[in-house]
Amino acid sequence: MNSDYSRNAFNQLLIQNTLTGCTAMYNRQLSQYLIQKPNYCIMHDWWLQLVASAFGKIGHIDEPTILYRQHGENSIGAKNVRKLSYKLKRFINSSEIRHAIEITYDQAESLILLFDKLLCDKKNQIALQYCQIPKMNKLNRWRTICKLKTFKIGLTRNIAYFIFV
Repeated sequence: MNSDYSRNAFNQLLIQNTLTGCTAMYNRQLSQYLIQKPNYCIMHDWWLQLVASAFGKIGHIDEPTILYRQHGENSIGAKNVRKLSYKLKRFINSSEIRHAIEITYDQAESLILLFDKLLCDKKNQIALQYCQIPKMNKLNRWRTICKLKTFKIGLTRNIAYFIFV
């Protein structure tokens, strides 16, 4: 995934996940927020991290806690995103990139629906403004992304993000 585990601020997690779910640990207090099922979440690990960033602090351990293996039956699995062929294929088939961006708005909306009254004002405003991005013209989309600092990890991902948002 080429993750930067220090990128765990609420605004950053609206657009991109950095958590591998099978390595996550959380406390009882966070579990209370996870009882309710969202209308939409992209992946369970992303939802967990987004909720954690909304209501608490996220940390990480700098040592491997599992041996990760892949096989032909993996439903998602890691991809070699650094290969030029992978990047070109994604760019040419831009519908995948657009879809990956669009579903983040649905997930943010689910967060608002579940936790509107519990979110602090700042995070609630960030999520609400983020959900408005698809309704804006291109220039206002870029301005809002910059204002909210909802950037992805890596230059090529951000270039694609700004092109296809």
